[in-house]
Amino acid sequence: MNIWDLFECLETYKKIINDEEHEGGKNTNIFVNVSTGSKVSSIAGTVACMIWKGTPYYAHIEYNDKTDPDDGLPDENVNVIDEIPVYSINKPKDESLAVLKILSNVKGSQKMMKKNRLLEQLEEIGLVDKNLSGAAKHSRLKGLLNPISIAGGLDNPLVEVEYKGRQSNVILTTQGESTLKIFGVPKLDSTLGIY
Repeated sequence: MNIWDLFECLETYKKIINDEEHEGGKNTNIFVNVSTGSKVSSIAGTVACMIWKGTPYYAHIEYNDKTDPDDGLPDENVNVIDEIPVYSINKPKDESLAVLKILSNVKGSQKMMKKNRLLEQLEEIGLVDKNLSGAAKHSRLKGLLNPISIAGGLDNPLVEVEYKGRQSNVILTTQGESTLKIFGVPKLDSTLGIY
């Protein structure tokens, strides 16, 4: 992996953590050493632990005057290992990721889509029932957008809703693009009929 690319590092940590949990079950404890590697990979390791429930730790190393006979490098001792406190970062709902994915597919520099077009695409993937009335469809859309916008209380919204008279546009923010890169495309269950 490119140790200078945050998203590539996160993807690698995600794969490792998922593989370890698959092998060892839900009671697997994941520890990530964030005291080595690039600063970016250390940050990614800490963030990965916040998202996928690992424990980052920092190993304090003391070098001495001796060299290791095997590799000729300075001999080192690990004096203290500190667990790094982390906060939980919750994965957005799959339906929120589906909205972000639809918006990310828009061509052009600004990932913007009219609300009615977004509703059509949400109908196609089964997140909005085609048989609902127009008002009920818009109510469902509002319910999908609120948790990922300022309306849902987010300081860094994943989407913004731009109101222009009777027409509204939904815009994918930089935060929304990053969220989609980190969490990936949703795999919604068959009851919704998508992915």
